[in-house]
Amino acid sequence: MTVRDLLVPYVDESLDEPALRAVEAMEIFADAHVAALVISALPAPIAAADATMSATAIATVISQVREEGARTAAKLRERARGRIEVQAVESWSHAAVDAAVAAARHVDLTIMAIAPRNRETALRNDILEGVLIESGRAVLALPAAAAPPKTFARVLIAWDATREAVRAVAQAGPFLERAEAVKIVTVDARATPRGLGDAPGAQLATHLARHGCNVDILNLDGQGRPASEAILTAAVDLDADLIIMGAFHHARLQQALFGGVTRTLLETTRAPLFLAH
Repeated sequence: MTVRDLLVPYVDESLDEPALRAVEAMEIFADAHVAALVISALPAPIAAADATMSATAIATVISQVREEGARTAAKLRERARGRIEVQAVESWSHAAVDAAVAAARHVDLTIMAIAPRNRETALRNDILEGVLIESGRAVLALPAAAAPPKTFARVLIAWDATREAVRAVAQAGPFLERAEAVKIVTVDARATPRGLGDAPGAQLATHLARHGCNVDILNLDGQGRPASEAILTAAVDLDADLIIMGAFHHARLQQALFGGVTRTLLETTRAPLFLAH
């Protein structure tokens, strides 16, 4: 299996330019087509008017956003020199996520840098989560603080036998088949009729071994810790280059209100995350 088609939503130069450089440096993507999607999120006139902006002020802001988007796209095209396709789209701010989701549905993988959660990064975080939940495709989320390795030699699968975890493993096939070692990690695993079975991880290990993967299993006792903490500790102990996991098992509103394993990992991981919903 090979990754042939990549999308990098380009929302913030300080975060997305390093992500684009990382994609160019990774060996697994050497032969892939890479598209940078520059999204100009225009303020919706009605919403802006409700915020007491005048029609003239709204028009000025829209013009500035368009000009900035054009400058960013032109700068990227000059930098890429044909190696990267630059796609520029305009969208009302409330529909910017939809533009990214539509593009993500037609590629193998979307790649984004992980941003801190604050007002300034709200749009790009909405795009990451929107693409992950709604596109039907996986997302490779890169920690902004550390450059990913050229190859993902040691891969950790956070396994709970849910639909989301199955989709993540299936879509991560190109990464798993190139890894030197794959560790299946469960936390507080219990046998269930549709899920883990009496030997948690064993059936998945057998399946991956048939694909030529060098697989091992680690069943962890969480010892009262959140699953996210146990997974991150295991990733550090194993010196994992990549964590593969299913994302947002529960309703998005519930995740927004109470957090969850996915959001905690996005906020604290040192290793890239391969996520699928």
